[in-house]
Amino acid sequence: MVTPNEHAYAVDGEVGRFTFRTHTVIDKTGEKWGTATQVFAALGPREWYRTLGVRELLLQMASHMAYRPAVTLLNRIRHEAADTGTPVRTAAEVVEREGSTMQTTFDQWATHVFAGAGFTPEGQPATAAPPKEVDVAIRLPQTMVAQAMTRYNRDQRENFRIEAEAATAFYEDPDHAINVSIDDVGVKKQKPSGRAPGTPAKEGREYVHHTIAHVESPQHGRYLINGLGTEAVLRLLIAFLLHHEMLSDYYVQFFVDGARTLHAAILHRLAGWLPLRILLDWYHLNEKCKVELSLALRGSKIRNAVLAELLPLLWLGRVDAAIAYLRAIPEKKLKPGQSVDKLIGYFERNRAYIPCYALRNALHLRNSSNRGEKANDLCVASRQKHQGMSWSPSGSVALATVTTLNHNQGLTAWCTDQRIALEWVA
Repeated sequence: MVTPNEHAYAVDGEVGRFTFRTHTVIDKTGEKWGTATQVFAALGPREWYRTLGVRELLLQMASHMAYRPAVTLLNRIRHEAADTGTPVRTAAEVVEREGSTMQTTFDQWATHVFAGAGFTPEGQPATAAPPKEVDVAIRLPQTMVAQAMTRYNRDQRENFRIEAEAATAFYEDPDHAINVSIDDVGVKKQKPSGRAPGTPAKEGREYVHHTIAHVESPQHGRYLINGLGTEAVLRLLIAFLLHHEMLSDYYVQFFVDGARTLHAAILHRLAGWLPLRILLDWYHLNEKCKVELSLALRGSKIRNAVLAELLPLLWLGRVDAAIAYLRAIPEKKLKPGQSVDKLIGYFERNRAYIPCYALRNALHLRNSSNRGEKANDLCVASRQKHQGMSWSPSGSVALATVTTLNHNQGLTAWCTDQRIALEWVA
């Protein structure tokens, strides 16, 4: 006996939203067989089946625009009225669910990679190994470095030439280097019950903190990784490099700002077994000097004159000379009760991360972490930091994960077979 089911089967597809009748068959033995669950995917009460195409389209659109205009556009191109098309809340729930599943899948994949490579689940070598020496093959020849220094010094005044000591430092061969730009960004955290009457708008504001890593190999391309915090992102980074067999013959170079927690996390997770270096981004160093000197010195003219002498020294990596110059600033040029000790302390803390930027530039090597900041803007800030938006931690990281996978050109692979795309992007 064939009987129609009470509830129609609902489909949310690229051609629009539609329903059709399913049936249940009962044979002579009393056994039931139904198309609603055995031919089509089983649905819960009031649930719609979303086709592969509409899922991918919704995830792509949500990566670039707010949920409301994304849903309005989706319904418009399918000629769906506002009251019959996909609701905004439904779209947000779909994106959050997909993003959370993506993040869980990525984490589980990393655990599997670590198990196969003899690493702990946290991404550390299971057995202690002696620190790796930097292979000659992954550094630029000394002759090339010396020639670049000579060319640079040829047109410079004596006090602003690259010192011979700078040429003896390590300079990576771009073909054997992995450049990692890491940046943090915070978005406003959603308050569960709203602000109490009379409470100032900014009092007690909390944030959801994201970390984005822009991983680049000149030979292979780039890849973006996101997560809640530096530790989570570094874990996925290690798994990604293990997967591509790039932990042995490549030098990993981190471009960061002056955040001490970021430096500490990188050294804690990777130092001792992975050839790496941390470089302080030149832009952040430049801006730090401007801000601190504006606070300490009497007026913009004095500040600009000091910067004109200080920044060239830092560009050459001459930290000791920069510190000596700051200490020699006459007290009459300082604001009452102010000093340059804070800036000197900043130089001292980051001394190991300040290279000779001039020589790196002459060798056509990177000095900037701007790729990481741009990745943060693309994956988080552009979607989550406008018009007073606030987010739950789960919703924020889920959307960031969807957006990141979209920039990695991986949404098709995900919607087709629930696979995280791990290929380099050109």
